[in-house]
Amino acid sequence: MKTGIYEMTEKEFKDEDALTIDDIKLLMKSPMHYFSNVNKKTDKETIFLEAIKRAILDPEGFDNVYLKGERKSEFPLKRNDYTAIEIIRRNVNTTIFEKLLDRKNKLTLINRCYFWKDEINLILCKAMIPCVVIGNWIIDFILTDNAKAENFKQEVKEKNLAVDAAFLYDGVKLSSGAVPNTYILFAIEREFPHAVNHFYFSHTTLDRARITYTNAITQFAASLATNTWPGYSEKLIEL
Repeated sequence: MKTGIYEMTEKEFKDEDALTIDDIKLLMKSPMHYFSNVNKKTDKETIFLEAIKRAILDPEGFDNVYLKGERKSEFPLKRNDYTAIEIIRRNVNTTIFEKLLDRKNKLTLINRCYFWKDEINLILCKAMIPCVVIGNWIIDFILTDNAKAENFKQEVKEKNLAVDAAFLYDGVKLSSGAVPNTYILFAIEREFPHAVNHFYFSHTTLDRARITYTNAITQFAASLATNTWPGYSEKLIEL
């Protein structure tokens, strides 16, 4: 696969051999974690979040895929899921999201797929970007238990969400040549009333996270070259 931007199905995207952000997160633990999880499955929350993104960004596509039953899933949406999605869509549209659209920016297709090589190791990476505004804003959505700023900031640290942002930011830049302004993250609470908050990552934060994910890719490149997939340190560690 050459670097660039493609429109493809979810299956076609998964079949392409390249590192995803999920792979990066496993490599951040150890190469062993990555190697042991090559046949990972999609969980229910991932499918629910995908439905939320499509409902917000592509309402007509959401109707075709979910309401008309075009998508077959091991975790089919239930009636209360559709109710929650409609509330979330309404809540998101009353935030800064609507102001971004007021700038007459257009949204890319939700299934637009980005392929690029990292700048240090030249390892092929890929991402199915959830939403890119042509005005150079990268927009993403995440489910959380508490979207209040101080609580969510702690979750960002615990889950290394800045790494996700840096990886996708670089994916857009290296595959399209466009330099995004910043990365905006909408935090959506799982429970009713599904309140929404919105945050952005500073370029300083993205730079730090870029070092983290690049180190993970460097580990992957070394393991791939030697076909060895070590776990944690073999040294005795003081507690």
